[in-house]
Amino acid sequence: MKVKKGSRIKGIFTAKDYLLAKILTVILAVAIFYLRDRQSINIPNFYAEDGTVIYNAIYNSNPLRVLTTGFNGYLIVGQYILGYISVGINYIFGGDLVDLPLITGLVSILFLALTASLPFILFRRNLGVILSLILVVLTALVPMYSSDYAIIGTLGNLKFAFLYIAFMLVVYRQFNSRNMSRKGLLTVDSLLLLCVFTNVTVAFLL
Repeated sequence: MKVKKGSRIKGIFTAKDYLLAKILTVILAVAIFYLRDRQSINIPNFYAEDGTVIYNAIYNSNPLRVLTTGFNGYLIVGQYILGYISVGINYIFGGDLVDLPLITGLVSILFLALTASLPFILFRRNLGVILSLILVVLTALVPMYSSDYAIIGTLGNLKFAFLYIAFMLVVYRQFNSRNMSRKGLLTVDSLLLLCVFTNVTVAFLL
């Protein structure tokens, strides 16, 4: 459904209000993830395959080769994209390698916050503001499999988040496919494909 600028959504939000609400929701999720593991920002460092695999490939190969190179037999395209975003931001602020772990931590937390905010971003109209916000908070508080330190602030262990993203997109597509534009469907399907190319188990979900 297209919303004209300044128009009301169900008499409560204008389109601009809705955008602001989404931004504030993401900021709330960012705060939760930061409070869960402050070390990812206060004492940042590379963890798992961040430095040895992801950034090693980014700095030593061309993007096409990087994105089509598997890790342990499967693609991790989404994680490489997050790595390129981190490298790009780091380059803007000087490009010092010593700052890259901090940028990585920030990008990781923002990505997790966006992921946790999907109940509000995608389903506020279906669930209502209160319930969708409750789901955002509960999602941001879900215990990590091993430890917060091993996931929050890293890139190498974010592939599991893409399964959750894919699930949310599939549900959103099923509820809204009749009202979505061709561009909207293409965007959702492209994101689902990205999820498949990052976490192969998404293929079984589809």
